[in-house]
Amino acid sequence: DYPKSLEYLFMSLKMQEELGNKVGIARSFSGIGIAYGSQGDLPKALDYHSKALKIYEELGHKSGIAFCIACIGGVFKEQKDYAIALDYHLKALKIHEELGDKYRVAYGLGGIGDLHAYQSEYPKALNYYFKALKIVEELGDKLGIAATLMNIGLVYNKQKDYPKALDYYFKSLKMAEQRGNNYGIAVTLSNIGLVYDHQKDYSKALGYYFKALKMAEQLGNKYEIAYNFGTIGGVYAKTGKFAEA
Repeated sequence: DYPKSLEYLFMSLKMQEELGNKVGIARSFSGIGIAYGSQGDLPKALDYHSKALKIYEELGHKSGIAFCIACIGGVFKEQKDYAIALDYHLKALKIHEELGDKYRVAYGLGGIGDLHAYQSEYPKALNYYFKALKIVEELGDKLGIAATLMNIGLVYNKQKDYPKALDYYFKSLKMAEQRGNNYGIAVTLSNIGLVYDHQKDYSKALGYYFKALKMAEQLGNKYEIAYNFGTIGGVYAKTGKFAEA
């Protein structure tokens, strides 16, 4: 409920301003920026993240500066302005490395990997993903491990290296299952199905698509339900089973 969220965030901002709490004001600006970004109002998101950044810079608050820079980079990423987004993410990464914040370093490396992947710069994407993977494994961050393994699999799939794609997808699936991350399981099952689809192993592809569909239905995730209906229909069409499609 974004309108309600913004209402409370602006109330918090007003209180922080009355108290003269600059860190609190900056945090409120950041929260408002995130809320607008989630709504797709990217100009307002950029405006509030920039306001927060200005305060953190005045205070010399390094972790706040890095967080805001990364958020601004995220806005440019949503605008598909990847060159500017990359510049901001690299700046944020440098600060997080200086602060020794391994979790945010790993997250930043993954984000930079994403930006390279979006631009089909797959070797660079893999380089950053493997760096991120090493750190999340050191931290024992199973959710981060599963997500990073998934991203590596996605890149190998794009490169048509299907054996490696499957290897990393299955590793990601195992981790998601250990965490009980049903959404992650559903997405990974779909991705595994897609690899078999690309290999024209339609029987295996259908098996995984149906598993993914069942999980998506249990979650009530309409996007994943619709996606898997589409992939299943696509396989039936490719195999001449038009009645099922």
